[in-house]
Amino acid sequence: MIIDPVTKKVTFKPEEPESLAKKPENPLVIKLECPTCKRSLERHQSKQSLERTSRNRFKCPYCRNWIDFLGDNPVTKEDHERLAEEYYEARYQERLRSEGRLRGGKIYEEKIKMDQKTSKEELKGYANTEFVAGVEILCMDDACEICKRIASKKYYFKDHVPLIPFDGCTSDRGCLCCYTPFVEPL
Repeated sequence: MIIDPVTKKVTFKPEEPESLAKKPENPLVIKLECPTCKRSLERHQSKQSLERTSRNRFKCPYCRNWIDFLGDNPVTKEDHERLAEEYYEARYQERLRSEGRLRGGKIYEEKIKMDQKTSKEELKGYANTEFVAGVEILCMDDACEICKRIASKKYYFKDHVPLIPFDGCTSDRGCLCCYTPFVEPL
């Protein structure tokens, strides 16, 4: 706003248009330190190439070890893999918790009861078949010790057949055992 001293009129000065051509960015000085040898790695880069570098990895010119980035922080390749493993394990545990498959919760206990009820019905179906003598319990290779101990036997219907999922199963993924009927040879 400009006031003319002679006429005492107020006039507005138009804003000057910004230049259409972009001015080059000043290079940023990024001070990096190799996480292995702790030597300083100064790099002069523009902001755009910094974003590109932060997603990639490169070798330290001094110790020739890989430098990965976790966010903006340089880390060793081993640390990056370990932290990624911890991150994905935490997400897996969170998914189990949200599905109610993690131990100790009310939903988990209700799911165990429902699965055992289903197992009873499955056993009744096998028992009503005249040529099936009993069931064998199969388990995964990475099952807990309790499941492996119980699953290595054949169970006849006249004896007690344990219900799946087992009460003492300690597997993180829950009990993954299953029944397989067997026929007694004549």
